[in-house]
Amino acid sequence: MLTAVYDRVEDGLRARLDELPGAADLPTAVRTALEVCADYFEADPRRARVLLREPLADDTLREHSARRASAMTRTLAVALGPETTALLPADDASITLAGTALSGALVALYLDWVDGRLDVSRDRLAEAATGLVLAVTVAVDH
Repeated sequence: MLTAVYDRVEDGLRARLDELPGAADLPTAVRTALEVCADYFEADPRRARVLLREPLADDTLREHSARRASAMTRTLAVALGPETTALLPADDASITLAGTALSGALVALYLDWVDGRLDVSRDRLAEAATGLVLAVTVAVDH
């Protein structure tokens, strides 16, 4: 039951990400995607709880989320455009490494923001999250 709820909420986010317009450059594309995530969580904070908080507390959901991570990363890379796809590591181990590094940082940022513990503007949140994504993308060994 919990995994079905997780899948439904993740599919809703993925549908919004699939509708992203093409961006002229990678930083703009990444920032736009992260703003879509912020909109999604802000519209219904329970979504952040399901996708971000619950996998931290529930072993079954954590494993389920981890199994879906590579597919979500690839979907996001395709949605961001050819420049992003070219940066995506070819092997699943590198994708998992990047996904794990990013999820830790981004989950903390978004949860603290949604919960009101991170008192920054949406613009500042998007700026910080974009910087993290770009830094980890460069740091992952292809």
